[in-house]
Order: sequence, then C-alpha cells, then structure tokens
Amino acid sequence: MIAVAIPLIVVTVLLLIATLSMPAVIRFLSACQFASLEMRHGGTWYSSLGQALWTKLVCIVLLVVTLPLWLVPPFFALIPPLLWGWLTYRV
Repeated sequence: MIAVAIPLIVVTVLLLIATLSMPAVIRFLSACQFASLEMRHGGTWYSSLGQALWTKLVCIVLLVVTLPLWLVPPFFALIPPLLWGWLTYRV
C-alpha cells in the first residue's frame, strides 16, 4: 500500500505546487528582486495544468514500465531518482 501511495502523494504535491504556489512565487520575484526582467505573456493557466498532467502521466507510465528493472541491483538505485528528478524538472 505504501509503494502505491508514495508516488500518488508525490504527483499530487507536484501538481499543487505547479498550480498554486508557483504563480505566487513568480509574481513576488518579478515585483521585488527581478523587476527589470521583461514579462512575457502567452501561456495560460490551463496550458500549464495540461502540461503538468501530461508530464505526470508519462512519468507514471515510465514508472510502471520500468518496475521489473527495479529488481536488478544497479537499476533500483538509479531509475526512481532519475524519473522523479525528470518529473520535478518538467513540472
């Protein structure tokens, strides 16, 4: 049960961070510390949500596909951090 719950918790937390806290952080940084940077427009909240959901779906599929490799000694320590790092980078 824990093996199933942890990936779902991580995916949910990343989705919440991408949709709720990142816009506030960007607004704060653009108003205070990086006010001289040019503000570009074009992306919508829905496209960001779609990109985050698509990336998470790809990561979940890769987790399931690579699950048998986790039984091989060098891969069980390499695959999960690589996938979680890629997911965190993309979201």
